[in-house]
Amino acid sequence: MGLEKVEALQNLVVLDLTRVVAGPYAGSILGDFGAEVIKIEVPGKGDDARSYGPYRNGESVYYANLNRNKKGITLNLKTEEGKKIFLELVNKADILLENYRPGVMERLGLGYEVLREKNPRLIYGAVSGFGCYGSYSDRPGYDIISQAMGGLMSVTGAKNGDPTRSGNAMGDILGGMNLVIGVLMALNVRTLTGKGQKVDVSLVDSVVASLENAYTRYFESGQLPVRNGNAYASIAPYDSYQAKDGQVIIACGNQKLYEKLCNEVLHMPWMIAFEVFLGSAKNNWMSTDWQKPTDNIYPLLDCILENIPAPTQLEGTPQMLVTSLDYSSYTGRIAVGRVHRGTLREGMNVSLAKRDGTIIKSKIKELHTFEGMGRVKVSEVSSGDICALVGIEGFEIGDTICDYENPEALPPIAIDEPTMSMLFTINDSPFFGKEGKFVTSRHIQDRLTKELDKNLALRVRKSELEDGKWIVSGRGVLHLSVLIETMRREGYELQVGQPQVIFKEIDGVKCEPIEELTISVPEEYSSKMIDMVTRRKGDLVSMETQGDRVNIEFDMPSRGIIGLRTNVLTASAGEAIMAHRFKCYQPYKGEIERRSNGSMIAMESGTAFAYAIDKLQDRGKFFIYPQDEVYAGQVVGEHVHENDLVINVTKSKKLTNMRASGSDDKARIIPPVVFSLEEALEYIKEDEYVEVTPKSMRMRKVILDETERKRANKS
Repeated sequence: MGLEKVEALQNLVVLDLTRVVAGPYAGSILGDFGAEVIKIEVPGKGDDARSYGPYRNGESVYYANLNRNKKGITLNLKTEEGKKIFLELVNKADILLENYRPGVMERLGLGYEVLREKNPRLIYGAVSGFGCYGSYSDRPGYDIISQAMGGLMSVTGAKNGDPTRSGNAMGDILGGMNLVIGVLMALNVRTLTGKGQKVDVSLVDSVVASLENAYTRYFESGQLPVRNGNAYASIAPYDSYQAKDGQVIIACGNQKLYEKLCNEVLHMPWMIAFEVFLGSAKNNWMSTDWQKPTDNIYPLLDCILENIPAPTQLEGTPQMLVTSLDYSSYTGRIAVGRVHRGTLREGMNVSLAKRDGTIIKSKIKELHTFEGMGRVKVSEVSSGDICALVGIEGFEIGDTICDYENPEALPPIAIDEPTMSMLFTINDSPFFGKEGKFVTSRHIQDRLTKELDKNLALRVRKSELEDGKWIVSGRGVLHLSVLIETMRREGYELQVGQPQVIFKEIDGVKCEPIEELTISVPEEYSSKMIDMVTRRKGDLVSMETQGDRVNIEFDMPSRGIIGLRTNVLTASAGEAIMAHRFKCYQPYKGEIERRSNGSMIAMESGTAFAYAIDKLQDRGKFFIYPQDEVYAGQVVGEHVHENDLVINVTKSKKLTNMRASGSDDKARIIPPVVFSLEEALEYIKEDEYVEVTPKSMRMRKVILDETERKRANKS
């Protein structure tokens, strides 16, 4: 048998003075459950929602939906006749709904106190942007304002995106629902007491009340609400994920559902149970419970031994892929790699399978395994061991050391090609030979040749135009700066030019190296970083907020990164952390704006005086301290304008017996800018060198003499 249909609110009369969304929505719900709802509109104007599209047969579908199950009349409540009819309706009504701005009904002489005298059982429901009380009560309240001020827009939208209004009028809908709830509660109270009452609902309060997770997290843990896209702050996985043919929604609200996802859908049962360790690297401890710190990291190491299976040993003829190399001045080049199969022994005859397919017979002289920071000599190594082999001649990265009788090569690995080149030259500045031990072209040539034995991605080509110059290519400024710093510490003096990108032609198209650039910066500087990088042809890939910082990822030409670090640090007040690595080659992106400021160049050799620097500080920033030795042609600062400026920093104050007010003021010197080696390489222009010595690092013009520089620029 079916149940007899009962309309829960039948015999209730509702007067609906509301318009647009929140109030009409509440009235339509009451009408859906059997109440007799009488919609009262202003003559000639009516509800504003009548003008909202779309339309059907000349009528607003939007208005019709929000005012379903209602009767309609028009009354002008500003006239005596209109008020008289309205009060007669009030005498017969159970509920009155209105969403005027607070105070309007009182000015019409139809406020709650007046109506209560006419009908003590009347339930008066009012909904507005900010409620009937408080400092904001007289202000208009729209849905978007309630979503913004109520906090909904702070948690709605793409992660790290702009504040976003919910696609539906959630502020109005929540306000209408809360008005219905309040009216129904007041009806129950009237059943018990026989008296009506006023129900006051605020759109902003309704939105705030809906953010149960956000305000709970904030008041209990201090976490500010953030936009998480489709993710849920307290449950994972609970998001939309990219699949091969579109987006897939995954929502696992409990452990049972998560286990079913891992076992039956993803077929990854190992994702169900895993150990989580917490600890402090600074204090040297790890534990499964952060409230129970230990005094070592043994729990983590024990867990690795218990849960991670030992490598399986492959039996058969030996195979080892050379993945790295080392160098010793006593034994020469040393092959480093992991034994893939079989066993290698000291004194064993082996074959070296080259990348091009040729086989070279060789013999292992010594075997070493790695222990701590050093190596230990052993007699044999087996499958899974990482070892170093001495005695193998002519090997390269990607070659295979295999069985002597039945050589079987492993698939070779690719080696990244150089993306940046730099000019290395002997130090020919006036300070040549004062600090270094190795200063001649022969010394630098021998050192670069030696570096090729263990630095795989390095390429060295002697300049065909001039002696004492080499074009050195590597995998970026950092790769080359490590070599320069190493040589400096070993006692070498040299000069290096501005880094140059290595272009390639791929399928007839000029291509350039693209790097993956990551900048971590406080949120208030993020827009400056994006503007700065995009001006250099960088493409924004992603933004992710972590606490009060933003991690921004770009795809950027290597050319654009040269000189970027200094600008990034300046724009972020030194707060930015920047890292980059090679990604791929892509078509040429076009011209990029480089450093626009000119250089301040020393006019004469000598000692820099505070007096001279003080008088020239308005011309730009200095790179030297007072009492530093300088030479003519040395770059001593950055000019505020685009052109280079030759200045005399060796000018001293002339002593005289005459005294005048203001002539004996103290010199106030702004601290100079001090560059690291990598920063200096990125800073210099095409006509400048970085002079590197064991104790000093200077920037200088390629042509030191001012007259010759001018002549060269004209030609």
